[in-house]
Amino acid sequence: MDSSSSLSPDGSAEPGSAEPDRSESANRARQEMPIFTRTFDLLTWLLPISNHFPRAHRHSVTRRLLDAAFDLRERLEEANLRRGVARLTSLNQADEALARLRLYLRLGHRWGAPGVLHLALPGAR
Repeated sequence: MDSSSSLSPDGSAEPGSAEPDRSESANRARQEMPIFTRTFDLLTWLLPISNHFPRAHRHSVTRRLLDAAFDLRERLEEANLRRGVARLTSLNQADEALARLRLYLRLGHRWGAPGVLHLALPGAR
């Protein structure tokens, strides 16, 4: 390790050093973005609700619903890490996943799945 470097034992920049820790500031910015908190809350809400879909549709539609929800979150994570055309591509894929998620939630509402009936999303009032 270079002796002129001002890194702590964990590899982060020492306080007061001239070199900011870019990964720490990037992580903090990502964690503060509401879309990441909201999609995490959505997944946390959705997983137990999906167990209450009607038995005839529980396996097939629940799988698609959860896949769309996880795809949405994953594409948003990818877009956050990319720039330019790659970012736009990931955001378009996230939008497609969101459209699928809406469709499956509407179906759940129509079938009267508990929790989906009122679409009481976390944090919604």
